[in-house]
Amino acid sequence: MKKANAALGLLAALLLLVHMGIQVYIYLSFQYLPVLSKVSALTFMAPVAVHVLLSIALLFFAPGGLKRDPYPRFNRRTIVQRVSALVILLLLPLHVKTFEVLRGGAAPAGVIAAELVFFAAVTVHVGTSFSRGLISLGRLDTPERQKRVDAAVWAALGILMLLAAAAVVRTQLVMFGR
Repeated sequence: MKKANAALGLLAALLLLVHMGIQVYIYLSFQYLPVLSKVSALTFMAPVAVHVLLSIALLFFAPGGLKRDPYPRFNRRTIVQRVSALVILLLLPLHVKTFEVLRGGAAPAGVIAAELVFFAAVTVHVGTSFSRGLISLGRLDTPERQKRVDAAVWAALGILMLLAAAAVVRTQLVMFGR
């Protein structure tokens, strides 16, 4: 089950990049393409939903899922991974409805701040999880390689999330700034 979850997580990371690319294009070109937005989001959300369910099953029902760790200092990454996942789940409904919420007259600053926290949580979750998924699948076998993969993933995610955040904030301020 752990390998299947790792594979779904990595597939979700790839589909996240597709979804982000489409959304950044739509926002920067000021186009209204709801079908393209929804198809990319739903294609991304399908493996994410299964990944969430498997993660919960592994956390609560697998041996050692919620055990108290006597060495929490060595598992900060796991704690960050879980907290970022929780933040994503809490902010996902707002993220999905952001356009409608803003169009309905909500204060842009608060909604945009929540979106930026959502983007940060996604960045942190994927950044802390990517190399672990590769390890679970047997594709990453040394600490040195893990460090190189982590550095590359964090750099790419940082650039992509900054681009996405800038595109979204800019467009939402232009459209809904009051």
